Amino acid sequence: MKKKSRWIAIAVAVVGLAVVGLAIAQEGPRNAPAQVRGERGLRGLDLTAEQLDKIDQLKMNHLKEALPLRTDIQIKEMELAALWRVDEPSAKKIIAKVKEIAGVRTRLEIAKVNKKLGVYNILTPEQREKAKRFPQGRRGRQRGRGMSRNRARGMRNQPRGSMRGFEPLPSAPPPEEP
Repeated sequence: MKKKSRWIAIAVAVVGLAVVGLAIAQEGPRNAPAQVRGERGLRGLDLTAEQLDKIDQLKMNHLKEALPLRTDIQIKEMELAALWRVDEPSAKKIIAKVKEIAGVRTRLEIAKVNKKLGVYNILTPEQREKAKRFPQGRRGRQRGRGMSRNRARGMRNQPRGSMRGFEPLPSAPPPEEP
């Protein structure tokens, strides 16, 4: 009997791991790097080898600029979370950190715009017209960027709608900008 229950436990574990593996595999291109996802939009443009080389170089330069900015944003968001966790949060410090994060996000958005404009300038007028008819990616077809996966969830690592950890400050005056 012990042998049979041991085999059943092993079978359940194997099936469980298989289900988890399949669930992870279903994620697909959403978790792929941006340069892999973006190349699907360029396929139908009949790019020359020279154009592909220029676009690859443009993407490489963009990644060299964007990856440190993304890391900086994540670090600053962790610092912001720490500012909220103290016994008496300082409005000045929190607002300053929010402004820092906004500044880095602006630099990242400008880098994205520069990359897109760089690709646009590499294309011929015919390719530009053809590209305008392509769907604008997931954002163009679905709900937009507002509450997309892993973004804008408010307090990270907590269920949606959760305000755990937020107790109202006792009669705190509204924060003033520094």
